[in-house]
Amino acid sequence: MYLDRVILIDDNRVDNLINQRMLEACELSSNIVVFDNPIIAYEWFCGEEGSKPESAHNSIVLLDINMPGLNGFELLHKLVNEHPTGFPDYKVLMLTSSKDIQDQIRASNNPLVLGYFHKPLTPSKITSSLVPLLGSLFGKAS
Repeated sequence: MYLDRVILIDDNRVDNLINQRMLEACELSSNIVVFDNPIIAYEWFCGEEGSKPESAHNSIVLLDINMPGLNGFELLHKLVNEHPTGFPDYKVLMLTSSKDIQDQIRASNNPLVLGYFHKPLTPSKITSSLVPLLGSLFGKAS
C-alpha cells in the first residue's frame, strides 16, 4: 500500500513528528503534509491544491479530535458546509489520544470518518490495522 499523500492535522507538534516518522518508516507515502493548526489546514483544503478532486485520490487525512480553536469534528463540519467548491472525497481517519467513548461514537456516526486510531502510530498499528483498512478503502490488496 502506497499513498499519494498523507495529511496529518494535529496541534501537537511532537505527535506530528512521531506520526510522520512512523509513516515514513513504514513507507506509506513520501508526501506527508503536516498542519499543527486546523484553521490553516482548512485554508489549505479550500485552496487550489487541497480543493482538487485528484488531490483526494489515493490520499488520507489523519485528524486529531481535541485541538484548540477548531476541533476535528468542527473542522470536518466546516469543510462540508463552508468549502467554496465542495470538500473533495478525502479518506478521513481520526488519530487521537481521546479515550472518550462519546468521541468514538461521534466518529463512527460521521459519514466522513472511515476509521479511528489512538496516538501515537506505531509500525505495528500501521501494518496490522491501518494498511488493511486502507486496502479496503482504496480497493487494493494490502
